[in-house]
Amino acid sequence: MSGNVMFRWFLQAFFLISIFCSGCAFIPRDVNIDTIESSIAYPRESLSSQYYINFEPLKDLRPDKNKLGVGRNKLMMVTTFVTVTGNVKSLFEKIVKQNFAAAGLGPGPSPFTVKTELIQAYTDLPGPNDVYVQIKLSLTIVNSETNIPLFHKILKGYEAVPVAQLSNISHEQAFIGASNQISEQVFDVASRIRQTIENNGQRSIQAKPTPPVRQPTPQSGTGSGFFVSKMGHVITNAHVVQNCKKITIGDNANKQVPAELINTDRSNDLALLKLSTLEMASAESKSLIQKLSIVVVPLASKGLLRSNDVKLGEKVLVAGYPFGDRFSNTIKVTSGIVSATRGAGDDSGQFQLDAAVQPGNSGGPIYDRSGNIVGIVVARLNKQMFKSENVNFGIKASSVRQFLNSSGFPSKKSEQTEEKSTEQLAEIAKNQALMVMCLQ
Repeated sequence: MSGNVMFRWFLQAFFLISIFCSGCAFIPRDVNIDTIESSIAYPRESLSSQYYINFEPLKDLRPDKNKLGVGRNKLMMVTTFVTVTGNVKSLFEKIVKQNFAAAGLGPGPSPFTVKTELIQAYTDLPGPNDVYVQIKLSLTIVNSETNIPLFHKILKGYEAVPVAQLSNISHEQAFIGASNQISEQVFDVASRIRQTIENNGQRSIQAKPTPPVRQPTPQSGTGSGFFVSKMGHVITNAHVVQNCKKITIGDNANKQVPAELINTDRSNDLALLKLSTLEMASAESKSLIQKLSIVVVPLASKGLLRSNDVKLGEKVLVAGYPFGDRFSNTIKVTSGIVSATRGAGDDSGQFQLDAAVQPGNSGGPIYDRSGNIVGIVVARLNKQMFKSENVNFGIKASSVRQFLNSSGFPSKKSEQTEEKSTEQLAEIAKNQALMVMCLQ
């Protein structure tokens, strides 16, 4: 084969690849562990351990320790060149140990041993506009004397984000998201092991008393939520009430009553709360609760959640308590349209909207023009990272209804059709939305 023929063949091949890989960036990508570690959610300081537990060194089973493996080999030219700088093994050892410490299980001699194996950490592009990272971590609890497994689970973290061309942002953010999911699951396992130890009376592994330490001043965060039952049940985002020592709910920051966490769905970022007392609720809120249905169906007699999902371009109103009480101690509303019927990473359980959303809006209701709730505020795009305004996301009403059904609250669909003014919608929101406060 002559040189000219070879050159023509190369050009044709490159042209075909360019067609099928439109928008791909043929450059090395890098995930810097040292840069992103501060963004990964695991306890940075161990709490005072009440029990001991053994930790074996984490085993890194990945074939190539310096790269994120290729997932389904869809776009080899992009995914093959994603390298990792920093110690991945050390990072996940910290995530495991710190979450166990946060659950009251510190390192030391114990009848139980924790064995961890990092099985996979790979990337792929599920579509031309997204990139994802998936991480798999094996977590096993064994009897320290007999080495017999007592508990085993494969923890999976998956995060998809929009592609950021000519930058490492996408892969770093996807890695952070997947690692955060692993961290949450490790804490859940550690809490269950702690409960098992307490139930079995394993006082022989109780840690030595630690000297008293000066506790940091408790910090509080705020979010939003809304009533879903006459018994005082409230729905919000799971991340709003995550790791809270105390949860309170009220009409504003000065009128708060204790609430307890009933159920969570972390995959959809939903949480169900219940007010401990309604004595401090406003007259309007009490009136709303009294109007909610009686026995079988605990939702409002006319329903709260719309039967069909949002439509592209329809007008919506967002209600909640952005920034808590920093600017004013009252509910706030913003309006906009549905920008997309799917969320980030092509998530079919969410939708995109352009109504202004700020920290503190999370968990608040999203209304259509007739006053039906069509979703719950869940997130906003990082403006510093993507330089975009009003790219926000909501959880669809169908996902919320499914969560309520699984929590024992079968939902009656809301099918109000008469359009209301913005003032009327705001009045409805005042009677339904609540400020949720988390004391950490």
